[in-house]
Amino acid sequence: MSENNEEIRRDKVEIDEAKKRLLQDEAREAENRLELAEAEEQLREDEQHHGEVTIHVNRAPVVMPSHRATGMEIKLAAIAQRVDIKADFHLTLEAHHGQEAREIPDGERIPVTEHSVFSVCDGDDDS
Repeated sequence: MSENNEEIRRDKVEIDEAKKRLLQDEAREAENRLELAEAEEQLREDEQHHGEVTIHVNRAPVVMPSHRATGMEIKLAAIAQRVDIKADFHLTLEAHHGQEAREIPDGERIPVTEHSVFSVCDGDDDS
């Protein structure tokens, strides 16, 4: 009889573990659906803001092909449009609409609009 009880206990443990795995799988699936919904929303936003936009880099107008760009893409577009900077310089999004100025890393993709103003410098403190 005790062998039977032990087998029932093991079965209950296995069932509980299977329930836990099922709940974890359902949670992961819900997270994946949320990520997919967020990605679809971002795609819709990107599609709404397609086309060129003119930003300013070191006071010079720079035409960007899209309303989203990485720091490096902004610098390369500025260089291609004869702004006197180098690709390894530091890119800063100037303060606007209550937001403080901040450096934009080369790989960070950000939204850009006609109100986007950037400064680019070599990072040396010449003051």
